[in-house]
Amino acid sequence: MDATATRTDPSELTGAVTNLLDGLDPTDLSGSDRSRWLRSLTEADAMLTAARSRILAAGPGGPTIRSADLVENTGMSGAEARRAVRLADALAAVPAAADALTVGRITTGHASVLANGVSWLNQPAAALDGSLLEAAGRQSVDEFRATIAEWERIENGDTDGRQQAARQHRNRTFSWSIRHDGMVSLRGELAPDTGAMVTGALQALSEHLWRTEDERAPGPITGRAADSDRGRTTGQRNADAVVELARRATSPGGTADGSGGRPRVDLLVAVDLDRLSRETTGSRCHTADGVALPAATVRRLACDAGVIPVVLGSNGDVLDVGRRTRTIPTAIRNALVVRDGGCTHPGCDRPVSWCDAHHVVHWSDGGPTSLENLVLLCSAHHHQHHLRSGSDDPARFSPRRE
Repeated sequence: MDATATRTDPSELTGAVTNLLDGLDPTDLSGSDRSRWLRSLTEADAMLTAARSRILAAGPGGPTIRSADLVENTGMSGAEARRAVRLADALAAVPAAADALTVGRITTGHASVLANGVSWLNQPAAALDGSLLEAAGRQSVDEFRATIAEWERIENGDTDGRQQAARQHRNRTFSWSIRHDGMVSLRGELAPDTGAMVTGALQALSEHLWRTEDERAPGPITGRAADSDRGRTTGQRNADAVVELARRATSPGGTADGSGGRPRVDLLVAVDLDRLSRETTGSRCHTADGVALPAATVRRLACDAGVIPVVLGSNGDVLDVGRRTRTIPTAIRNALVVRDGGCTHPGCDRPVSWCDAHHVVHWSDGGPTSLENLVLLCSAHHHQHHLRSGSDDPARFSPRRE
């Protein structure tokens, strides 16, 4: 008998699915039936994704050829085809994940996180690490994304997030363009710490607009909102908050917080108790919005920012909420300005307005917040000193003195 005669006809699959779903009436489902359908459809989606991935991985040619073939044969977009091929190759490199997807033990979302979160250099290690699939089986996709990011960081030897923080700082970007109708389009990507500061300021302004635009509360930002601004969408309020933030920053003597002097931004950081006393892996350290922060970034931020620590116990219980503190008092900063006159890194001529106050001996290592233990560094050199191994050792840092 010809072997091809025993092969399954793909049309049988579509026919079976059509017959099964043809009589489905979503409006007539009970709560339990709806849950069962959603679980079954999610499992079926995983199985179909696994089958497609096996076919794509076995195809001839590299990713570009296979992506083009997929577009030609299915009509999907080029970006979607490239994601499908990337997923197929990642599953081929981690066979246990492909098997778990085939039986519906993990979802397509978990598989996509594995494909996008594990670098190709670390795929062999991922194939041997059963803890990743065990985590995928009990975690949501969002939780698994954080697990993969932590695993990748540790696998790369970045125990305190120093390399990750450097990469995030290096990859920051912002651009704008003017469309044909005159509208200005903005686009940017920021590191978690600076992104949290920007979004925090915008959220505060947007909320204030919401509270004052229809006279819910007194004290509007720039006068009562016009009638045309009442009932603004969230996107419109966020756009108005960006404009207001720029207006405050460019007004005479103005700052982003509406007061004179150099602006400060509070950062609410949730941190596990054991991370306060020693470097640990797997412990939490993130902003109130859930944005993970490397320990190296938090150490740098603590030099010259209002940080509110929220200490968490082993079960996630809140043990203590710190009060807002400014690590660098105004008087000491003013003395720094007069003494240093700008960035103290040798050869740097950045002015005072570009500089942060930096602890030579970090406060977590017993360094005092005193004039003798502080220097001004511009943002670039501040990052450099915190991300360089041993940069907080005074013997390795010789600031310029006037």
